[in-house]
Amino acid sequence: MDAKTVEWIIFGPAILALLLVSWWAMEESHRRLNDPNDDRTVYLDQLRHMLKLAPFGIYRVTLFRQSGNIHAEHIVTGTAQDALNEAVTTFRRAKIDAVHVGVNSETELQIGRLYHDHRGRNEGRKIGKAVLKLLERLEPANIQEPVAEAVLVSSVQTEKPKVTFENISIACDCGAQLDVPFDALDQTRLCVVCGNDATLTSTQVTEINEAALKLKKQALKRHQAGETNIQLEHSGKFSDTKPLLTAENIRYEAAHEAVMRLNYLTPDAIPTIISLMEGGMTDHPRAITTAYRKNGVQLSKEEKKALGVRANGFLSRKALDELTEVGRECPLVAHEKTLLRAMFSENRFKQATLCKLSTNLSDHLDGFKYSTLNPDCPFCRDVDGTVVRTEEVAILPHRDCICETANYLISAHFDWLKGV
Repeated sequence: MDAKTVEWIIFGPAILALLLVSWWAMEESHRRLNDPNDDRTVYLDQLRHMLKLAPFGIYRVTLFRQSGNIHAEHIVTGTAQDALNEAVTTFRRAKIDAVHVGVNSETELQIGRLYHDHRGRNEGRKIGKAVLKLLERLEPANIQEPVAEAVLVSSVQTEKPKVTFENISIACDCGAQLDVPFDALDQTRLCVVCGNDATLTSTQVTEINEAALKLKKQALKRHQAGETNIQLEHSGKFSDTKPLLTAENIRYEAAHEAVMRLNYLTPDAIPTIISLMEGGMTDHPRAITTAYRKNGVQLSKEEKKALGVRANGFLSRKALDELTEVGRECPLVAHEKTLLRAMFSENRFKQATLCKLSTNLSDHLDGFKYSTLNPDCPFCRDVDGTVVRTEEVAILPHRDCICETANYLISAHFDWLKGV
């Protein structure tokens, strides 16, 4: 027997065993990826939905190679999603589309390759894992905005301290008074007199809820003093202007408008749409929302059939709970269309903001030009190709726009002779 034969006899079984173990690890990883109940082996798109890091703060993002050495380290100040994006971007560049999740808490997240990549001479230099650590918690900036006129009445009418609220009376631009149920403040509505949009803004809802909380505390305090039939009234006079859009609140306002206008999702889904908007720079809304519906406990085949959903369609119980009756008629696209509408609003805001921030461009900015796609929409048909002043451009969808995703675009219009 020659030396090569002896070597194969000695090392051959070990090599074969190593290959079998590697094959088994790959197959097991793919099986776990397709298991909707497995939250430890996930695609990168699913990470944003399961992230438990404190939402605002200063984070350290450390990227390690397969060898264990540090590849790069970043300090990120902002949201947890910003820190996650720093790691995800590196993994995507390394053509890693799925990871194993280790620690996932408010202070730390660890993600790594599904299996060691032995290919190539530089296997040790390939990305192996990422560790995100919270260094310091931060509070989000408080955004103060005006709200509209409203009259709020609370009462305690029984011996047991139960506070109830009557309908809220709000004033429309046309002068009509509208009665809004207290538990329906977030819902879209049209004025019964003029037919215009009379939906309360997010800030209006917030301030009314704050006034209601104050009335509730006053009522309970008087109840503790011995009163059993208490009625309190709060009248607030506020402006009915549109919310001032800023970099801090654009995602909330865009998500709020899309959820309330389309009525596919309940108001409880607004935070979901905001979180899904984080991936809008790299992925299409269809891929983002599919990953979201895939994450979590899935409906049974019988439940899917009752909703008209194909057997291989992804629909988690959480996603189902966020659907309105209208949304249940199109459960696989309700989140996608809502997200797409919100992202168009955010993109229009970014387009407008970039031009305003540029010193060289802002001096010559003469307004914004509309580009529309739907000639059947009265708003889009009328404004297509027209230029409006900067303060008049509709960042959030115009109330006359009937397009489902409000996919009209704006582009800067410059007067290069301005100021000459």
